Amino acid sequence: MKLLLVEDDPDLQQAMQRLLRQWGYALQSAGTGAEAMGWLEQERFDLVLLDLGLPDTDGLTLCRQLRRLPRHQPLVLML
Repeated sequence: MKLLLVEDDPDLQQAMQRLLRQWGYALQSAGTGAEAMGWLEQERFDLVLLDLGLPDTDGLTLCRQLRRLPRHQPLVLML
């Protein structure tokens, strides 16, 4: 399972990365909505772990943008 972690807090992002990788997940991380959209336009993810408060947008707006993409629609879990 391939995950995209979208979290702007560096300490929390690092802790979650460590835990998810320890559990065997393939993982990519983004610290902003723009960075997350870049990944989502390039690669296919099974699940997006999405922070609601991001520095450049909010998680709900990013989720709406994701749902408008013409390709694969991953599951989204909001944090």
